Amino acid sequence: MAAAPTGIGKTAAALASAFEVTNFYNANPEVPKILFMTGRQSQHRIVVETVRLINSNLPSGNPRIRLVDIIGREGMCDSVNKSTGECTCEEGIVEPARKGRRADLEDFILEEPRHVEFQMLADNYGNVVCLGDRDCSMQRNHQKIIEEAPAPGIPLRQRTKMIQKCIKLCKQIGYRSAGTLEFLYENDEFYFIEMNTRLQVEHPVTEMITGIDVVKEQIRIAMGFPLPFKQENITERGHAIECRINAEDARTFIPSPGKISLWHPPGGPGIRVDSHIYTGYEVPPFYDSMIAKIIAHANTRKSAIDRMRIALSEMVIEGIKTNQNLHFEIMQHNAFRRGSTDIHYLEKRLGL
Repeated sequence: MAAAPTGIGKTAAALASAFEVTNFYNANPEVPKILFMTGRQSQHRIVVETVRLINSNLPSGNPRIRLVDIIGREGMCDSVNKSTGECTCEEGIVEPARKGRRADLEDFILEEPRHVEFQMLADNYGNVVCLGDRDCSMQRNHQKIIEEAPAPGIPLRQRTKMIQKCIKLCKQIGYRSAGTLEFLYENDEFYFIEMNTRLQVEHPVTEMITGIDVVKEQIRIAMGFPLPFKQENITERGHAIECRINAEDARTFIPSPGKISLWHPPGGPGIRVDSHIYTGYEVPPFYDSMIAKIIAHANTRKSAIDRMRIALSEMVIEGIKTNQNLHFEIMQHNAFRRGSTDIHYLEKRLGL
């Protein structure tokens, strides 16, 4: 009898179950070349994790997600042991064959995906809730700069189904604490990226629309308390947007450390500011350049965008460069206001 999977293998098996995977190729549960697959019995779409996971010898942090179509085991590359399903190719990436013909991986790259994630809370007693989703597609250099909740344009039925699957996954792996399941979303399909087993920078937008203090609940879970609510108690009210204010040049993104000669935070209904800075504060050159988060909440997404635009116009930071003006511009972009931007939008817009 084969040993039950543990560690990474157990997580991979749970992914396969939670997201209704019909097959799973992975001979060594501790080294998953392919994280999971989803699709029909006859034809599977395989999402291969980042190159960093596939082969440690390749450049770390490569964000390209490989999407490969195969038909059965015969579709695996020549390096795959057909009896075990183990891939031993030097690149660590499965080369697919489709109907006897080799296919180029470049044909299956997700072109214009959005970044959508789900906020989870799980306690020590098997209780798991999902606090909804967030859209974090506004990025540059693979770093989020604007996040919002809920993610615009996702049908309610699909969102509800994904929430149920995320809850199932967390229960199956015995997850505990706050965590975020991250996906790429394209053509009405979700593709798993990773789970961040920690508090996210963008958690305030979820707090604003649910009224639940994610930090407080994470601490209560660590203290051994059960979750004080169930999934049916989770309700969402309105829309929230967060802008990450960074000490950097808005065009070159070169960090701008130094002394803040004047700091005037915005205020007003629906505006929240999370920051540690003050007039006279010295921004050090050693750490992440984010110095503040501005969050706007309103009854509708349009109203939240308008509130954010006003808040950004009221905010004053002098003495250093920031990306304040870039955020102000984005709030006026038609593509952003329509909710139709993907993870490449900002870099294309800036010509990077």
